[in-house]
Amino acid sequence: MARLRGLLYSRVRRHHAWLPAPDIAALLAESAQVLDRHPQGEAPVTVGSVLHHWNSGLCDGVVVVSPWGCGPALIAESLLRHRHEIPMLLVYVDGSPIDERRLNAFAFRLRRQPVKSLPRGRTQPRQV
Repeated sequence: MARLRGLLYSRVRRHHAWLPAPDIAALLAESAQVLDRHPQGEAPVTVGSVLHHWNSGLCDGVVVVSPWGCGPALIAESLLRHRHEIPMLLVYVDGSPIDERRLNAFAFRLRRQPVKSLPRGRTQPRQV
């Protein structure tokens, strides 16, 4: 499975440079800054992923989509809401289609921001 995932990421990354292969240990280390070690599962990975990708310069903003009433998502939201420097859209769904106007407005807001310098090794700007 790991070999197949690595092959898939290597082929897709050529066209989508923003797509990183998840390094769970690095994500959990990032989340340890704001999250105790006792919550396990989705919350530390969500928080760590957002912080890691933001600090690495791999994203301009974050969209977190989760089901209504999801405990780990509520924990992640409560911790990430205090990171005002990260443009964030939190979307809770109940199976209905996501409101595309909200997504478009968020993407428009990100495009209006000044372009950030690219991380080391990055040759092209990311796409929104």
